[in-house]
Amino acid sequence: MIAMVNFSIYYRYDDTDIVVMAFWDNRQDPDKLLALLTSS
Repeated sequence: MIAMVNFSIYYRYDDTDIVVMAFWDNRQDPDKLLALLTSS
């Protein structure tokens, strides 16, 4: 088993779909994540 403690998965969902918005390395600049998630 591989532990991936430095990563997060950001997603959105509704009644029929799950959409992965980002697979994120938490050591990166959080402002980049905010820009990525708000542009989608």
